Amino acid sequence: MFNSGRGKDPKREVMGTVEDERLSRLLWLNYLAGSKVASEPARESIIEGVMEFVERPVGTVATQVV
Repeated sequence: MFNSGRGKDPKREVMGTVEDERLSRLLWLNYLAGSKVASEPARESIIEGVMEFVERPVGTVATQVV
């Protein structure tokens, strides 16, 4: 999505889509990685969610992939 923010009624435009899930994941990893992360609160929230998921005992309903 692109929004120039100019004018009284700025419109959003779709610039394209990413069909390959691997590319989407790579973009997210780059967005959340490094010392100059784009959004520190987003990175912390995602890390907390992943840690909560992996700390659960193996075999629990929450860790089963359907």
